[in-house]
Amino acid sequence: MDPDDLLPAYASKPDEELRSVIVAHSGLAQAIVAAHPEMAQDAGFELFDAAWARRYWRSVVAEVAGIDALNRVASWVVGASIGQLASLIAARFALPPPARPAAVALAVVLLRAARSMTGGRVAS
Repeated sequence: MDPDDLLPAYASKPDEELRSVIVAHSGLAQAIVAAHPEMAQDAGFELFDAAWARRYWRSVVAEVAGIDALNRVASWVVGASIGQLASLIAARFALPPPARPAAVALAVVLLRAARSMTGGRVAS
């Protein structure tokens, strides 16, 4: 499934619905936590909710985009699209086609957080 096919529907979903899609694909959730074990120990957040995304979007985006310096993530994300980020997530975590909706949902959550934190426009 091409992530771009899901964009219109997922871009307008509320955060909680997107979180449900991400959690339903446990392979992605497990891969994210394995790559960032501090997330599992952070008692202040529920994985993949809006507060979690505001705290961790830089780390996850830097990892999947291959950006070494966290201060360059905000610049990169302004020009990123949901489809582009979803494709990077799917590739980084070797997601099978049935898990692609979770990659799109995570991309939407991360880009929304980036937009709210940077005050910048994020491509869709």
